Amino acid sequence: MRLFIPAPMGYTKTGRQKALWLSSNQRIHWAQRSRLVKQWRMLARTCAQAQKLPKGLQRVHITVEVHRSRRGRADAHNVLLTAKSCIDGLVDYGLIPDDNDDHLLGPDMRAGEPGKPGMTFTIEEIP
Repeated sequence: MRLFIPAPMGYTKTGRQKALWLSSNQRIHWAQRSRLVKQWRMLARTCAQAQKLPKGLQRVHITVEVHRSRRGRADAHNVLLTAKSCIDGLVDYGLIPDDNDDHLLGPDMRAGEPGKPGMTFTIEEIP
């Protein structure tokens, strides 16, 4: 199953719109980071509910494709904190009981096609 989670958007100081990623390279205030974590977590839960993903799976493998708005140099693994927040939202939804090693393999981060900023989660149940 596949789940696309669109990136929340914000504005730069120059008024340009940009995606609000959680990056391991960021140096932001803890309160701002907390707001972004909650925003991504809630987005993931809401998107899972809207798509009616199954609940109560015991073990899954997740691959994450990171879609940026344009081509250029980027490291998909830099936004692992964003993927972690989304996986926490999927746990809140009830997809899996917990995101520990007993229930989750991954996430494996990949660069996706440019276009609408966001992340595509490919979720495969492991028997």
